Amino acid sequence: MTLEVTLGIALDGPHVGELADLGVDETRVGTLVLGPEGLLRDLERRLGLTSDDAAHEARVASYAERLEAVARRHGGRLFWTEPFASDAPGTARTLLSWRDALVLGGWNGGPLMNGSARLEALAWAEAIGATTDEPTVPSLPQGVCDRWVAVLAELDAGARVPYTRVQIVDPLSRLSRRVRQVLHAITRQGVFVAQVSPTNDAASTRTDLGRMQHHVRHGGTVPWLEGDGSLLVVECATQAELEIATESLLAQHADRAVLIDLHAAPPSQDMFDDVDRIHDPAALLRTRELVVVWGGGEDVAALPPPWTERERSALRAASVELADPDRERAGREEAARRMVLFATEQAVLMQLTGDPPHVLLGELAARAGGSLHAVTRSAASFAGPRPHRAIAASSEPVREWAIEVHELGGRLPLAAKDADRMSIAVHAFFAADPLDLGTAQRIAVARRILEARGLLGLNDPAALVEAHERLRAWVLAARPDGTWRRDVPVGSRRHRGTIDLFVASSRGALVIDHRAFVDEREQALLRARNHATQLGVWAHRLGGTGVVHLPVPGCVVTLERP
Repeated sequence: MTLEVTLGIALDGPHVGELADLGVDETRVGTLVLGPEGLLRDLERRLGLTSDDAAHEARVASYAERLEAVARRHGGRLFWTEPFASDAPGTARTLLSWRDALVLGGWNGGPLMNGSARLEALAWAEAIGATTDEPTVPSLPQGVCDRWVAVLAELDAGARVPYTRVQIVDPLSRLSRRVRQVLHAITRQGVFVAQVSPTNDAASTRTDLGRMQHHVRHGGTVPWLEGDGSLLVVECATQAELEIATESLLAQHADRAVLIDLHAAPPSQDMFDDVDRIHDPAALLRTRELVVVWGGGEDVAALPPPWTERERSALRAASVELADPDRERAGREEAARRMVLFATEQAVLMQLTGDPPHVLLGELAARAGGSLHAVTRSAASFAGPRPHRAIAASSEPVREWAIEVHELGGRLPLAAKDADRMSIAVHAFFAADPLDLGTAQRIAVARRILEARGLLGLNDPAALVEAHERLRAWVLAARPDGTWRRDVPVGSRRHRGTIDLFVASSRGALVIDHRAFVDEREQALLRARNHATQLGVWAHRLGGTGVVHLPVPGCVVTLERP
């Protein structure tokens, strides 16, 4: 199984598409393009771990209980006693952010040699739920930092991921310690991890964008910008005006790409709907045009806790890296700057007037001097009716498909009291199943996935393993030279999605969709036929055969052009 990943700190969320150079009807199975959060979710899915963060306020309430339990057990005046008495939720929220930052930086929750009373008290809060003296204290719901720790534990225990290469487009030092530890762990599996730089040529120096790119890279005479449209700064009076102007630009040009600044207030769902059609987030590497959006909203990055030098020394000795918001902010700004440097034809930068200038706009203004006014326009010039957002649908006409049913060995004893949870569990297992390990280890993964979703009592984990073995035997017979890629992105200029299982072969690809229908056989087959059109379109575009896998009835349905 092979899968390549491009990782960058600015690549979480809808940013840009690597498919901008495709023709209208071309389709490509791509690499995974992820930011740290996306990498975490993908690793969890492939390792069979749950990936749902508890609600932040639920974590705060739980942590407040732990702080109260520490006070009951240890007594005396703790460093949070007075603020906790006047504002328990606020104090718990602050201390939880300190705790999460320490865990993300490498802290294992234990006491530190030559630490301080504050670090010792935080260690008490971490351990209190595991003591017999306080058995009623609930476990702390997991946050992002705990999820990274769980992934790292799985990798250290021998779990494997199907990556062959991970390309990092930012300096490794910009990533948190836990992310770096995970990358180191997968290198021990033979995954090639390397830092890369975009290789696109800059725009021609005969354009405003090209002149600015050359000046940012090499210095020299300050360029005079002519306003030829290759570099455009759009000023917006309100957040709503910014979104409308962005949508209008996107509606006019399908090959534009978008980077939404991480400091900005969350864009509306309407903007996300428009941005979503720009495909996968990889135009850092290749695109025609770039729109960078900076909206309003305060910078809410938390200040680092006021650790004393003694505490910092103890943390460094334990290889714990304190969070550095300034460094993280600089990393995001650097990523945005690099996006603009490698836009090959046009860059459009949009910002709310009256806000403090973003560092990149400030840099351009300083470098271009007064000539930046030549490329600045008001959002009013883009005013117009709100673009129509049609529901994405296949451009292919509805066709009849030649459907053939292949038996896999009869019905399996799988049941669901909740169809959605069952579907999630089945997809999670087929994505995470460690096919190269022993049966007992695979059953343990299935058990964990079913238990996490409240389905263990209804289902035998061994049945999930048997379902995957049946599918593997059928695929091996149909495509003996096949290369498997699980949960792989696929896209065209018009559409994008994810294929549950893509099997590349000299005999033609298989595009496989798992469907956890627990209906009786005939009803399940009828529902499978209803899914034929979209799956068949993807398969046809990729030169392969569409396959609906029905693990519960125990069959697969192949879709071919008549």
